[in-house]
Amino acid sequence: MTGITEAAPLLVVDNLVVSFGRAPRSVVAARGVSFEMRRQEVVALVGESGSGKSTTGLALLGLVGDGAASVEGSIRITRKNGMTDDVAALPERRLRQLRGNDVAMIFQEPMSSLNPIYTIGTQIIEALTVHRRMSQREARGEALSLLTQLGVASPEKCLVSYPHQLSGGMRQRVMIAMALSGRPALLIADEPTTALDVTIQAQIIDILKALQHETGMAILFVTHDLGLVSELAERVLVMYAGQIVEEGPVDRVFAQPRMPYTQALMRSRPRLGGKGTKIEAIPGTVPNLAALPQGCSFHPRCPHFLPGRCDATEPPLEVAEPGWKIRCIRWRELEEGGL
Repeated sequence: MTGITEAAPLLVVDNLVVSFGRAPRSVVAARGVSFEMRRQEVVALVGESGSGKSTTGLALLGLVGDGAASVEGSIRITRKNGMTDDVAALPERRLRQLRGNDVAMIFQEPMSSLNPIYTIGTQIIEALTVHRRMSQREARGEALSLLTQLGVASPEKCLVSYPHQLSGGMRQRVMIAMALSGRPALLIADEPTTALDVTIQAQIIDILKALQHETGMAILFVTHDLGLVSELAERVLVMYAGQIVEEGPVDRVFAQPRMPYTQALMRSRPRLGGKGTKIEAIPGTVPNLAALPQGCSFHPRCPHFLPGRCDATEPPLEVAEPGWKIRCIRWRELEEGGL
């Protein structure tokens, strides 16, 4: 048993490997992923589609180990009761106790995550009765309170509605209500604003910021939208081809990225007031995870590629300075050369 202290990390992911299928045709979606999160911290996990972000998030809840996938490494989380568990080694019964109570997730597409044959009230109330042992009456009152807190104008009407009767923004609020119903210590938000218009996006982000400040929960914010990251997160993990390629404080990494892939991501984002400024697309595509290039996975798309070096050895994740890591064999010489 481990007592909860402010210094102890809430989550420690060590050398996480998630693969689908069987060798030699297996696809490795997460390759040696390691990171930590503290209580009350907001960390962004960013990268292009297919980089392994969602797979990593699902692995933290033990949702990828069902027959078709294998999970290696450890995912240690300190629960609210002070116990430290390795998610990767827990049986299904123990995982069900963990999910919702200690770790919860806002899934990428609420329409496919909500059950279409049950009302919103039934689904939120079930989560409250299971995770917080409330009576039906108590759970209904708490469900109304959660929906009101999340800006739902008519929470009573929402409770008796079915998912298809709600707008995308309302469904996303319902997903957040269900995720928060167990008062988790860690919330994984997987692309929580995808397919929403910019006004609703801003509202969802404001809600997450307010709830994080109020409850003190930690948030792992999974996204490809770098603009949202700077609004919400303190630290950023950049993923490419299943690996973390840069990690550091959001303000410093965004101001002066050191890994060429992070630099390319920053150049490809639109800028406020950047009229006339060309947005640079990253050349090529994310590599096939079943047939990764030799050496650095980014080298076929990298403007700083050197034959015989970048395609010879897979670079390690190096500590550039406390709290800042880079996976690039040339980062030092590029930095010294001002590139």
